[in-house]
Amino acid sequence: MPEVEITGRDVAPAAMTLDSITYSDQGDVSLAGHGAPGARLRALVDGQEMGAGAVADDTGWRIDLPDLARGVYALRIEL
Repeated sequence: MPEVEITGRDVAPAAMTLDSITYSDQGDVSLAGHGAPGARLRALVDGQEMGAGAVADDTGWRIDLPDLARGVYALRIEL
């Protein structure tokens, strides 16, 4: 089963959520959730950073992973 881990150094893990993992018709992957406005995020796939972003003022965030090949991965979101 794929593994998803959310970690943070300065923010309690409950302060950030991963609400969805979506796939486009072309196979691109997008991650989305909520967190503390201004927090910086990194998405790691099998230990390699594949994307980064920041939480918006409305508490939403999104990171696109357009170059992720089909497969099973360990996903980690870091603050």
